[in-house]
Amino acid sequence: GAVRVVVAGSLQARAFRRRLAGAGGALGVRVLTFDGLYAEILSAGGAAFTQLSDPVQYRLFAAIAGESKLRHYGKIAGRHGFIQVLRDIVQELKTDLVTPGALLAGLAAMGNPPRLVEIARVYAAYQARLQERGWADRAGLGWLAVEALQAGQAVSPEQWPLVIFDGFDDFAPMQARLLTWLAPCAGECVVTLTGSE
Repeated sequence: GAVRVVVAGSLQARAFRRRLAGAGGALGVRVLTFDGLYAEILSAGGAAFTQLSDPVQYRLFAAIAGESKLRHYGKIAGRHGFIQVLRDIVQELKTDLVTPGALLAGLAAMGNPPRLVEIARVYAAYQARLQERGWADRAGLGWLAVEALQAGQAVSPEQWPLVIFDGFDDFAPMQARLLTWLAPCAGECVVTLTGSE
């Protein structure tokens, strides 16, 4: 199996490939971001998924915001900037492993602040729509990859002899959960952190 090197983003991937080439190169090394890692885990497990493109995701958020009759946000609810911020908030919640139900329960404990409850309702409707249609957004791919690892369907030490996580300062909760489930399945996992010397 291939050695997989996971880096934080596309700039780090290019830098790693340059370092690898400068050191003489290597065969069988795949350089990925977490999004690519999620997709490889799902493919290895034979999972069928449809990843939502950014324009389709934007239109879905706009439609749900329009259907939700957001009273607190009123006239800005249909504006491009609001839809973008709403999408970013939901993606961050998903990356931090906050489900719509957990968010709504937390808000209920805080007295249901209207501005946050409206965002939570949009998040719940968005997640329900994704599940109804069998779609996954970027953060949702992480959830699906963790589920595939938990089911033991995706990764074996023979196919995944070495996975290196290179140059991270920290990990988002979704990334940490994936690492927790990937480590016992792969042959070896190595994490190199950045830091001062």
